[in-house]
Parts: sequence; structure tokens; C-alpha cells
Amino acid sequence: MSVFERKVRLPTGKEIGIHDILTFCYGLSETDIEVLRQVAEYGEEGTTVDNLVKSLKLSRASISRSLSKLVDLGFIIRRKLPPSGAGRPKYVYVAIAPRELAERIQKDIQQCTQSAIDLIEEFAKMLSMKAGEASNQ
Repeated sequence: MSVFERKVRLPTGKEIGIHDILTFCYGLSETDIEVLRQVAEYGEEGTTVDNLVKSLKLSRASISRSLSKLVDLGFIIRRKLPPSGAGRPKYVYVAIAPRELAERIQKDIQQCTQSAIDLIEEFAKMLSMKAGEASNQ
């Protein structure tokens, strides 16, 4: 079974997968995730927007938006290619190492979880105070 098919069961019974986690934590779309996956498959050599357009059969604009988001997140590195004449500069996109990506996502989820725990603690204190006020009346 592919990692993209595996699910994690939440306390509510709802099942979520890696797509759901990446969407929730980073706001990634299906296209963003597919672009990341495709860039990672090219390995250390990376790939260009043109290659991604051909392989994913998506618009250049859509792929460029996804790449920009992934570069901003630090999941992908953009490297300028040496000039090959006149015109716009060309870039190659390389995904960070898989282990580094996994560690980054795990760290972010742990920080998010701790922030959520802190917020829940504050919420519980607020409810306790409100309950105390109500019983005093």
C-alpha cells in the first residue's frame, strides 16, 4: 500500500492521509503535493517548469504557483541555470532530501501540537473560571 493510500484514524473515527496532513499544516493543494512528489522523483538533478508541464499535463501558471509555494516553505530549492542566450533566466527545482523533509514536517507538527495543547489548557482554565463564576451567583 502506498503512503498516499494509508490513513490515520482520528478520535472522531474520521480517517486522514498524508494529503490531508499537508493540506491542513501547510495549505498545500493536490497540485502542490503532486508537484512536490514529481520534483522529488527527479532527485538531485532536479527538473524545470517545462518538464513538469509535460509530465503533469498542467498549465505553466499552475505549476509555477505550486513551485513558488513549495520554495517559500523550503520544501524545494530553486537554482538558476547558466544563461543559454537571450530571454528569461531558466531555473531548475530540486526537492530537499527526503529525510530532511520528513524531519521538518515532524518538527512542525510537534510544534503545532504543542501550541494546540497550550491553547486547550487556556480554554480549560477559562471554562473553569466561568464555571466558578456561575456557581458563585
